[in-house]
Amino acid sequence: ELAKAMSEYGMALKVDPNRVEAKRGLAQAKGELEARDILTIAETAAAAENYDKAKELVYRVLRDVPQSSRAKELEAVIKSIENAKIAFASRNWSDAKRLLEKAQDAYPQSKLIRSRLDQAQKELTAQSNIAQAKDALQHQQLDMAEPLLQSIPPGSVYFTEAKEALDQISKNRQIAGFLNKAQALYRDGHLPEALTEIDSGLQQSPDNSLLLNLQKRIRQMEALYKPLEAAEALSQPNDVAALLQNRKTCEDVVSLEEDPLNSLRKRA
Repeated sequence: ELAKAMSEYGMALKVDPNRVEAKRGLAQAKGELEARDILTIAETAAAAENYDKAKELVYRVLRDVPQSSRAKELEAVIKSIENAKIAFASRNWSDAKRLLEKAQDAYPQSKLIRSRLDQAQKELTAQSNIAQAKDALQHQQLDMAEPLLQSIPPGSVYFTEAKEALDQISKNRQIAGFLNKAQALYRDGHLPEALTEIDSGLQQSPDNSLLLNLQKRIRQMEALYKPLEAAEALSQPNDVAALLQNRKTCEDVVSLEEDPLNSLRKRA
């Protein structure tokens, strides 16, 4: 109760201005009160990761009050966090967590260590989640990757990477929608409409191999569409040349399209 102590010493000095122990006590209480205020500022600076300023303030206190346990503890805490900072910089969260847990054993009441330890644990979890998400994406398991990526908090060093991956998943889903519509339309024989869906998908992903391959096949089928109609409308069964040409058209359609559900293949 430093403020109260200063008040009592002050009243003693009013009674006896030359009282030595009162002067000494007042100076000590004033020094400790100032040290406490400085250490509060130092703790705030350390929490903001301004460790150089925090250490400068701690050393100022230790110079004036060498036995300050609070200053000594804060100095040790800052050193522990700075050691862990190297592991943070290299994204070695396991080492950072181990170092901070060791520091926490020594200073279990330190909010600063607890805060950094919590951060290390969150980053360790985020690192694991993004690794699992990448593996799921490689196997086209979008529904498995998405919640893993969404779990990464905005403050994480992996957030930007996760956000980009989520944006790509959204884009992939849109492209898959265009592809599925185009495939369904093509299967039912609606070639112009299928090509329109493919064009919409290619506007978002010009190099998509699935869309490009389907586009190429549909355009090849377009060239066979009218000859196939002519074969179906054959009215002169004795025209050998026409029969041979129409049979070739049907064979070309069947050769081009392997899907047994495709309406044009069925007709051919």
